[in-house]
Amino acid sequence: MEDNTVAEKTEVKRVEKNYPYALFSLFLGILSFIQLLGLERALAAVGFGIIALLGIKRNGNVKERKYAYWGIALGIIYMMILLAIILYKRGDILCILNRN
Repeated sequence: MEDNTVAEKTEVKRVEKNYPYALFSLFLGILSFIQLLGLERALAAVGFGIIALLGIKRNGNVKERKYAYWGIALGIIYMMILLAIILYKRGDILCILNRN
């Protein structure tokens, strides 16, 4: 009987890691600012960040959650900046489109 209780006490819980999704989200968020028109990277950063957060809620790792939040934030910030540039330059964009 004592062997079973010792085994239960020393049993290590297996934790599913979502760290790669959170870190990839942060990486894509940063990368979207480096290359011009990184909209697809910003969208991917938000998507992977959300996937990581959904998995982290089950496990509760703070470091992973921080990376996921930063990836989502950088992706959203990039999309807002891109939208502001498009709205500011919409006259020039329409002029270029009307030439063709």
